[in-house]
Amino acid sequence: MKKTTWMAWLLIFTAAIFIGGCSSDDDSPSGPSGDNPPEFGGTDLTVTVPVGMQNSQDPMAQLAMGYILTANSISNMGIWFQQPGGLRAADGPPWEYDWTQDGLTVTVIVDETSTQYTWDVYFDGSLEGYIFDNVLIYSAWEDKDGGCGGLDFYAWDEVMGEMSWEWCTTGGVFTMTMWTENTYGSSEINVTVNADGSGEMEVYVDEALYLLINWDSAGNGQWWTYDPDDNGSWDAAAN
Repeated sequence: MKKTTWMAWLLIFTAAIFIGGCSSDDDSPSGPSGDNPPEFGGTDLTVTVPVGMQNSQDPMAQLAMGYILTANSISNMGIWFQQPGGLRAADGPPWEYDWTQDGLTVTVIVDETSTQYTWDVYFDGSLEGYIFDNVLIYSAWEDKDGGCGGLDFYAWDEVMGEMSWEWCTTGGVFTMTMWTENTYGSSEINVTVNADGSGEMEVYVDEALYLLINWDSAGNGQWWTYDPDDNGSWDAAAN
């Protein structure tokens, strides 16, 4: 029952951030120019799987796609790190800019080290009945070469909980991990996609392995569940 509740929450949260998100045209951070801070590149980093897996009607293939959509949707939070058009930031580093809309002031502070860019987003004011007093809501970092990055979401509501998202691309292999923790428990989704499109996904609930799925470059897959124990496979759908 607890896993069912957690998965239902995850789908609701996914829908909420997916609707509010957007993506950029670049997948690596762009450097600063004048008084413009570097842009967060993680908004366009997503897991891509073979078309044969995407089109499969097998329930476990569809479940895997649902988890992948959840992991991908976290990148939509990067909308908060994008400097609104026409808004000028204070000279940096660090760069700082803010805007106010409907009673909420959003402040973004962008900084850099020799190897990374960082972004912090603060809320001050009110949003949907919640009152904020200059509270840190989002933090993100990216290597300057775009190879790795991460994003943290600090929830103001125990039901919504906290989330962390990290990715790396090394030698053509893309890895991404998403962690969540709220009143329903904790979860972790680990996804690996190889250069040929094959990959593997692990889902942990309350630190226990709940689901393991792997697939080949054509989209054929195998799966194992551990509570209860079960396993099976699917064939890739015809393109």
